[in-house]
Amino acid sequence: MRRIALPTVLMLLGLASCFSSRDFVVESDYSYHGNFKNYKSYTFIQIQKFNQDTLIPDDLIKDAINFRMSLLGYEEDKEEPNILVAYKMFFSDFVFQGWDQPELEKWLENEGIVEEEFDPVRYRLKEGTLMILFVDRKKKKAIWQGYNSGLIDPHTLDDERFVKGTVRTIFDKYKVFAEGYYRKG
Repeated sequence: MRRIALPTVLMLLGLASCFSSRDFVVESDYSYHGNFKNYKSYTFIQIQKFNQDTLIPDDLIKDAINFRMSLLGYEEDKEEPNILVAYKMFFSDFVFQGWDQPELEKWLENEGIVEEEFDPVRYRLKEGTLMILFVDRKKKKAIWQGYNSGLIDPHTLDDERFVKGTVRTIFDKYKVFAEGYYRKG
């Protein structure tokens, strides 16, 4: 009995390592120029679409982003928003440079003081990466970007729960409440 169990266990461990070998990256980066404690409104900006972009479920992604922004106390303002929000789906693998930074909330707790230089990090992002970008409207500078790599494929793009979950995992990296917003409860 032991002789059968050990090879079976080894085979299962080998299979498990194959299934987990695909690296899913959920990360974010931010700019030290962002006034994160002063933002309270946002709107979406349009990005030029290409052929594959017709597969992107814009309404699902926008609804999921709207929901997450409202949970954090941000209001949509199409006239004079603080933050411009864009998102992009990537349909092939690519290498992306991020930064080895402390979590955004920890940096804000430290009053936004930069104590050290941070090293660049190269991520190998997989097909199906969703990236969400925040731009400070007045400064015209990107202030935050979150990305979820390899979790969306054409078969899951119309699955509302899956798209919402993908957006939620990105927003798990952005836990900054809008200026003047207090959690009631």
